[in-house]
Order: sequence, then C-alpha cells, then structure tokens
Amino acid sequence: MKVAFIHDWLVSPGWAEKVFFDIIQDVLTQNKESKIYQDLKQFWDTTNIQTEIFTNFHSPNFPNPTNIKINSVLNWKNISRYYRNLLPIFPIFTKLLSQKIKKYNPDILIISSFAIWKNIDNNKSKILYLHSGMQYIWSHYDEYENKFLWIKKLIFKFSSKYLKIWDKKYINFDKIYFNSNYTKKLANQIYWIKSWKVIFPKVKIPNYKKIDVIKKYNLNKKYYLFVWRTVRFVKYLDKIIEVFNKIWLPLVIMWDGPDRKYLQNIAKNNIKFLWHISDTNDDYWNIIENSQAVINLTKESFWIVNFQVGKLWKTLISINDGAIKDIPWKKILIDSFDKLENIVVNL
Repeated sequence: MKVAFIHDWLVSPGWAEKVFFDIIQDVLTQNKESKIYQDLKQFWDTTNIQTEIFTNFHSPNFPNPTNIKINSVLNWKNISRYYRNLLPIFPIFTKLLSQKIKKYNPDILIISSFAIWKNIDNNKSKILYLHSGMQYIWSHYDEYENKFLWIKKLIFKFSSKYLKIWDKKYINFDKIYFNSNYTKKLANQIYWIKSWKVIFPKVKIPNYKKIDVIKKYNLNKKYYLFVWRTVRFVKYLDKIIEVFNKIWLPLVIMWDGPDRKYLQNIAKNNIKFLWHISDTNDDYWNIIENSQAVINLTKESFWIVNFQVGKLWKTLISINDGAIKDIPWKKILIDSFDKLENIVVNL
C-alpha cells in the first residue's frame, strides 16, 4: 500500500509538525494504541506500506525525524521569511503539489492540516487530521487584518473573500479527526462537517532529570513563563511584555520567532529571552516546573503546552476562548488583556 503523508508546510518545528510526525510513526510502527492506525487497519491493508511526505514549503534546515523522502513545491533555506506572504496564491501551490502527489499515485492520503491542505483535489481515499481551519480567514481574521497596513491590508481583505469560497469546497473525506472539541465545533460552523472523532495530540511527561535551571540560566526565582513563537500578532506577546514592563515582575520567554528582535527591544531588564528549547531537553520541563505560572493569551484550536503545564500541575493563565475548555487542570481564565496585570500581581 502506498501512502502519501501530507502537511501544510515544514519550515520550522512546531506542535502541529510534532503531531504530524507522531501520526506517521503510529502508522509505520502499527501502533495498536493509535486510533488513527486502528481505523486505517479496518479498511486498508497495512502489512506493506510504502510512503513519501508531501508539503508546499520546505526548509532544508527543518529537522526530519524520519528517513522518508520529503517532496515540496518550494525548498528554500530562508523560506520562513517569505511563505506567509504567499497567502493570496496558496491555491496555486496546492494545485502544483497535487500534481506531484498524482504522479506518486498513492492508495491513500493521510493529511495533517491547519491551513490549506484540507483543500486537496484528489479522488483517492483521504484521511484528514484537522488542527484548525484556515485561521487567517476564519477564527483569527480580525487579528490578521489589524496586523496589516496599506496595500497588504487591501490584498488580504480581497484574497480572503475568494479563499473562503475555495476553502469551503473541500469537505469530502473518508475519515476526519479533530484535535479538540473547539476545532470540531468550528468545522461544523464553517464547513458543515459533523459527527467525527476528536483525538487529542499525544502529551507525555518524560522522566526528566532535575536541573537547577535558576542557576544555569540566571533566572529570578519567581518568574512567569511564556512558551511559544516570538510573534506580536495572534500570540499577543507584545501586550504581555507591556504588562510586565509596567509591573516589573520577572518574565521568561522560551522560544524563537520572526519578531524576536523587536520584542527584545521593547522589553525591559526584568524580561529574559531564552532560545527555543525542545521538549526532548530536560531543561524544558524544569523551566516549566519552576515557573510561577505559564501565560498563554491565544485563542488556540489546541496547544500542547497547555496540556504539558496541566500535567505538571502548574498554573496556566489563559484567555477564556478556544480549546482551553478541553483542559481539566488548574487554570486561571481571563476575558480580556486588561485583567492580566491584576491576576499576575495578586497570584
């Protein structure tokens, strides 16, 4: 059986990419605990699997945890700087990669999508794992529109109209899985997709070694923590920094991203930036464990860090929206950014 594993893009490591490779691993190792593999096994022969990976944009620097060939339309070293600007012509790239997939002639397509690869034109059997719809044009449209200025704003508003029409066309799959009840609800509202399974991404806490990260990274003992890409829009990290600049409490930011330099310039000395530390590193878990609380003000379809924080029994400060309701552990929910200052000062 020939399988095409498909993901929107493989540019920099993120949680969606981690889930994508978890799915690949489950299928290739025939993991009996995997719901996706069990469903696959019921309808297709999984004894002899040949596979390749397909994605629109691929950076040669992306760490591929498998030996599987990666096919892409654009394979540039610095693609991370440009690919988001290609939003208005995403359908063209989808068409080009679809042609590559047809040449490969797979028996089944297993698609992991948070942006555009839900929208593949192929009459073969298809399994979809939906991380979210196209957030740019649906759930996060206002944030993106406010981010852009002048000509970019006009292009975004115009292209969003035809992208919404394009996005609604592709709703027929053999099986669909959602990463959260929130994503399932959105899929019902936007695409009229109903009655499919929610499968949360794998979240495991390893037996990590205890490390004195306070000393190692020269951290204040009572620091708050932000764990995600250093970007201004959607993640609202600039607003979080403004609050901590004002109240002068220690904040640690553990990741990297395109707005890092800007955010470092506006941050005061009470805010410390660490580079991206993988969750395969013991330091990662110790930094979360030693924090006062972890802050995430993003309306997420699913955020693995939220579950990691909960399983470590640490406090999560989150906006009261998105998939946060799927998390049963200790959390402080706020309805607006204005309340963050009061919550942190009195915690």
